[in-house]
Amino acid sequence: MCFGARDKGEVDGAARSRELDKEIRAAEKRMAKEVKLLLLGAGESGKSTVLKQMKLIYAQGFSKNEKLEWKPVIFGNIVQSFRLIFDAMNEMDIKFEIEENEKNMAHIMVDYEMRADEPLPMDYLQPIKRLWQDGGVKQAIEKGNEYALHDNLEYFCADLDRVWDKNYMPTDQDLLRSRLRTTGITETIFDLGQLTYRMFDVGGQRSERKKWIHCFENVNCLLFLVAISGYDQCLVEDKDGNQMNEALMLWESIANSHWFTKSALILFLNKMDLFKEKLPKSPITAHGFTDYHGPPDDWKQASKYFMDKFRALNRNPEKEIYGHFTNATDTNLLKITMSSVQDMIIQRNLKQLILKVPFLATRKGKVIAVVVILVIIGGGLAGLAALPKKSEGGGGGSQAGAVAGAITSDSHFYGQSPPVYPSPDMPGAGPWAESLAKARSFVANMTLTEKVNITAGASSNTSCPGFVPALPRLGFPGMCLGDAGQGLRGTDFVSSWPSGIHVGASWNKALTQRRGAGMGGEFRTKGVNVLLGPVIGPLGRVVLSGRNWEGFSIDPYLAGQLVSETVSAVQGVGVITSTKHFIGNEQETHRNPGGDIEAVSSNIDDQTLHELYLWPFQDAVRAGSGNIMCSYQRVNNSYGCANSKLLNGILKTELGFEGWVVSDWGAQHAGISTALAGLDMMMPGPDGFWGSNLETMIRNGSVPEARLNDMVARIIATWYQFGQDNGFPRPGIGMPNDLTKAHQIVDARDTSSRSTLFDGALEGQVLVKNIRNALPLSNPKMLSLFGYSAKNPDRNTPTAGFSPWLFGTESFNHAEFMGGFFGTANPDGTTPIAQYGTIYSGGGSGATSQGTVISPFDALVQRAYDDDTALFWDFTNGEPPVVPISDACLVFGNAYATEGADRRSARDDYTDGLIKHIADRCNNTIVVLHNAGIRLVDQFIDHPNVTALIFAHLPGQASGKALVSLLHGDSYPSGKLPYTVAKNESDYPVFGPDRAEGIHLRFPQSNFTEGVFVDYRHFDAKNITPRYEFGFGLGYTTFEYANLSVHKTTDSNKLAELPTGEVLMGGQTDLWDVIVTVSAEVRNTGQRDGAEVAQLYLGIPVQGQPVRQLRGFEKVVVNASAPAATVRFELTRRDLSVWDVVAQKWRLSKGEYKVEVGGSSRDLPLVGRVVI
Repeated sequence: MCFGARDKGEVDGAARSRELDKEIRAAEKRMAKEVKLLLLGAGESGKSTVLKQMKLIYAQGFSKNEKLEWKPVIFGNIVQSFRLIFDAMNEMDIKFEIEENEKNMAHIMVDYEMRADEPLPMDYLQPIKRLWQDGGVKQAIEKGNEYALHDNLEYFCADLDRVWDKNYMPTDQDLLRSRLRTTGITETIFDLGQLTYRMFDVGGQRSERKKWIHCFENVNCLLFLVAISGYDQCLVEDKDGNQMNEALMLWESIANSHWFTKSALILFLNKMDLFKEKLPKSPITAHGFTDYHGPPDDWKQASKYFMDKFRALNRNPEKEIYGHFTNATDTNLLKITMSSVQDMIIQRNLKQLILKVPFLATRKGKVIAVVVILVIIGGGLAGLAALPKKSEGGGGGSQAGAVAGAITSDSHFYGQSPPVYPSPDMPGAGPWAESLAKARSFVANMTLTEKVNITAGASSNTSCPGFVPALPRLGFPGMCLGDAGQGLRGTDFVSSWPSGIHVGASWNKALTQRRGAGMGGEFRTKGVNVLLGPVIGPLGRVVLSGRNWEGFSIDPYLAGQLVSETVSAVQGVGVITSTKHFIGNEQETHRNPGGDIEAVSSNIDDQTLHELYLWPFQDAVRAGSGNIMCSYQRVNNSYGCANSKLLNGILKTELGFEGWVVSDWGAQHAGISTALAGLDMMMPGPDGFWGSNLETMIRNGSVPEARLNDMVARIIATWYQFGQDNGFPRPGIGMPNDLTKAHQIVDARDTSSRSTLFDGALEGQVLVKNIRNALPLSNPKMLSLFGYSAKNPDRNTPTAGFSPWLFGTESFNHAEFMGGFFGTANPDGTTPIAQYGTIYSGGGSGATSQGTVISPFDALVQRAYDDDTALFWDFTNGEPPVVPISDACLVFGNAYATEGADRRSARDDYTDGLIKHIADRCNNTIVVLHNAGIRLVDQFIDHPNVTALIFAHLPGQASGKALVSLLHGDSYPSGKLPYTVAKNESDYPVFGPDRAEGIHLRFPQSNFTEGVFVDYRHFDAKNITPRYEFGFGLGYTTFEYANLSVHKTTDSNKLAELPTGEVLMGGQTDLWDVIVTVSAEVRNTGQRDGAEVAQLYLGIPVQGQPVRQLRGFEKVVVNASAPAATVRFELTRRDLSVWDVVAQKWRLSKGEYKVEVGGSSRDLPLVGRVVI
């Protein structure tokens, strides 16, 4: 034998050893990818239902044979429930309403051993039907909480013929509703992402608990279920016990048990549907919970009460409790819940990794930690939404833990925005039918990866802010999405159009349509498929909001009329509009999460949402807007792009929206939940929560492929709907990636648009003061000009990167803008003025990229040259010398606003001081303010030498030319204020933004408690006199109103209170039926030509409604020598209705409606009435 040789036995033993080692390593590797979940809870909490759901969602469901095995269980559940009812009737001395039913009950009391392969016994069907209708039985059922009657009886008895059909096969929902008492330990195994979940269920009755508690020390998570509807239910095994008290007792022992110190605790308050249903009839205070002090029928407060009660029993402050409100029988809701569990696991793994490796707590280390965790679990990128955010040095984040009682988990807010699932498929109604058919054929030929790619942005060699990737194989060239609603940004050879606030001040529907068509034509020529606008969110609730200038008006009717015209016009030239930001996006402060602070939550009640903030979106959808952009912030504590109530429930169902929903850039904060909530496309991509992660979600069943198919169908159908498959320019052809390098010239401007650009710039300027005939100027010999806002900024250069030219900050402090845009702004808001020159738009993604612009100074110099007028100016001195013989002194200031931060103030001491300095030395001081929002003027307006004031807003490229035409009387002012100018900041219901503070330091709350009473509605309700009211504006002439006529178009006695029409784009069609017509005459009583905006206000006879609401306006030109012009208004069903939160419809109330017509909200000389 040679040295080192072994006999055969030794060799075989070594081989077996190696095999065992291999098996052990494989087992260790397998166990590393396992997540053990333990389902706990008292009896009847719904644990077994959750297990069935997991099998349905993640483990291929139940086979035919397995479903058949449940037939005897279902039959037994029904019969056993009637046995319980019969026993209770005897105990409570309740008689049968029909005496014959005693025999029917006796018949079904006979034991029947049923096999799975036979139908339910037919001789039981009619007796059970008769018993179900018996009044005595119903009386006993009402008292079911006193004898632990299971809640599935009504479900099965409502469909007895189906259940007793000879070919009956239990459905998934039948299985979920049926009950089989758990004894011992039941295990369900399923895969989610790259993890294997082992979920254990154990008996919930007291007799079962002692068997299992020590067996699960090493579980990852405890899922503790509580039947929240059981607060008035007795126990199965103890009629004197209470299910909720039993659950509280069990929870306390589990939450504080040493067996589970390392396990995550997830608390499910289950059966929310039953809880909401029974609460109004059975107050919780009547069942021993006397420390509840909220409204008896308020399910939100009551459910929060129970959640807080459970949390308070946890004696370990370091142990985080994750809370959810669920319905275990709702498959879609449970999918969302399980995605949250998956997210939580990622969060905990990352925390543990950071604790073990201190380096990972640094910024760079966190990136590495995230990658490591994602590699470990695979497919879990969606979970990053739940990662805790810690502020780092210089980041400005706050530590919520420093505040006593601070809320540290968003589960505190669960249930505030009710879930609505599933996401409805695109209807394809009316004119959309053909486009949908084409899209579905297109989708049928796509691979899974191709479908996923369409739902997220991709990189391109263009400057398109968003780009949908091409699919050449199927002839799809991709799509370019471009900013924004004031004109195309980030490219050359385009126009700078008047901004939204300027259009709102024009009150001109026809001019708005001309603007939309001209602007849309430029987008099309440049190969931009989607115009990322118009903006109707923010509406303007917060006076200092940084983006109010992008929208049309604080009034929903005015905004709705103008957005409708814009959408129709832009899409009329084949460019898709992306109406934004849906919804409640009313401040920039905390619009995004940062540090350890989540985004602000806009907390809006249902009636306010519909009557104020949704109103213009409804008009946009009715006009056919092909795309809606969801917002950054949270709404009722659910992120806007993951809010199923808003996207699935309101937008896609109530309004019948046919197009697709795109996220604002970076507004997606989760993967699975956003897909199920109704988001169809995320931007900017391609990396993020979707992409390859969405493909994983589809493959493992977290997101149904049908949901993905609908996403893509909506996108492609919209592309077909606006003819972009035929003759549309190549996407991004006029959007070069770097304008500083040689590139193809694509000139999108059209000479026919010049008149629209000029008229738009002119009509949005509002003259609010004009004394001593200061305007128009009368052949002045000398003019003196002052103020930083008269001239152009020193630079207008399209440099690469995040340049001032790209974001409209040439006249502003660009570094300050960048701080706000990227979340490091001064918390007090931006500097009130753009001190380096005049402004044509606000700042941010909605800014314009002007080519040729004419400043006020440029135009005044040209006019002075033509008229031989002496011109003096000083634009730099805060206390300049003034030539005393000047015919007029013109002072130019501005009020700047930008995306990314809110304004610091609605006044500016420097500008106001300059105005007063000039007025002290010049008896004809004319003030021109280019204002990107409300500007208070009380510091100078009453100076006797301030003779005229123009709110010049944001006119676009024709700014100076239009202003000089107005000043010299070549044109006349006709703009009206689309907002109210107050005398004091305190006069407004909401002046500044809400901030993270107090117990909401981590979760800022913005409570819209003012309801619908914003702007003039608030001033009317509180009887506050404004400086300049909503709808006010002067001209160079005067007008008189006469001959009001109010007529009903139909017999109002035949009108149903609620609409009955089918739902098409925009909602029920009969909401737009005309019910009342109104007409009046407007006469020019002055010496000069002019245009007047006749306004109709309606007083609705319902308690809690505003004094008056705008419900019509028409702009008419009435020359001095012309006869009176007749204006006509049509009032629709929606105009006359209020939102009924119970019926969830617009209710037309009976009563006397007040109709007022005039020139502003406080100048209404014509008053009429109509009775409905």
